[in-house]
Amino acid sequence: MNAAEIRPATRDDILAFYGRLHDHTVRAWVGILDEKIIGLGGVLFYRGSLVAFAEFTEEARRFPVTLVKACRAAVNSIGRAPIYAVPETGRREEIRLFEILGFRRMADTTVWRKN
Repeated sequence: MNAAEIRPATRDDILAFYGRLHDHTVRAWVGILDEKIIGLGGVLFYRGSLVAFAEFTEEARRFPVTLVKACRAAVNSIGRAPIYAVPETGRREEIRLFEILGFRRMADTTVWRKN
């Protein structure tokens, strides 16, 4: 099995993965395997707040340690500013990743916050 490469995402990476660019300023990282993007995540700036995002292909899930390392690098690159995240599916793996990254659920909401 080849190792996935993690590197900062470019505009071309975001366009290739999503088919469009984000409407907001983004700091992101991309996972590459055999010259194919298998995941993209980072932080976007939305209405004065930092919001974490990530999307992975099924192929990317074969590399859980690499996924965690890449997500941690993205979140830690922001420093101590508060970062928000909302689970898309609520699956156990998704919630566990939030916890590993240091996010804590805000009372009586589906919003998670780090710092």
